[in-house]
Amino acid sequence: MKTILFSDTLLIEIEGPKVLRFVERFSNCVEYSIPGFQKNKVILRDYRQNGLMAIDYVLATNDISRFPDYFNGRAFATIIDSSDDTPMIIELTEPTGNSSNYLLWIAVGLEEIPVYEYLFGLVEPIGNYRHAFLGVAILDEQLPKEPMKPQSPSNSSTSSRKSVSELVSSY
Repeated sequence: MKTILFSDTLLIEIEGPKVLRFVERFSNCVEYSIPGFQKNKVILRDYRQNGLMAIDYVLATNDISRFPDYFNGRAFATIIDSSDDTPMIIELTEPTGNSSNYLLWIAVGLEEIPVYEYLFGLVEPIGNYRHAFLGVAILDEQLPKEPMKPQSPSNSSTSSRKSVSELVSSY
């Protein structure tokens, strides 16, 4: 049974040089996998015009330097939870409305995780005191607090989906 974890307009931001792994360009969308999540695979499908322009530019020029400028921005996101045999699916379509009270933040290679109030987060160690992170944060007018440093990093490939309080208390 599929469980929808989130469905609303948000801001999306990727951080890190290898956050998205290109899988395939279809006529109406582009599909990526998100490296770093070994236990809970994550697939992102982007149907937005800016998302398609971002990958088309990269494929035509082999220049990835401008990719985040096109990719990051507003989207209507539907996030479907993973099960034992299916990956988590993130679908991005054109945004609805003018406000975005949430942030979908995807980062690979983090040493520190910014402190926001997260609706949910997925954290997995990737070695060398670094982590892959995917989370939906509630935005407000405040800047994030000081970043958290993982206290006991693990080199195992265990992954966990954590609530806001668990994310804060585990670091």
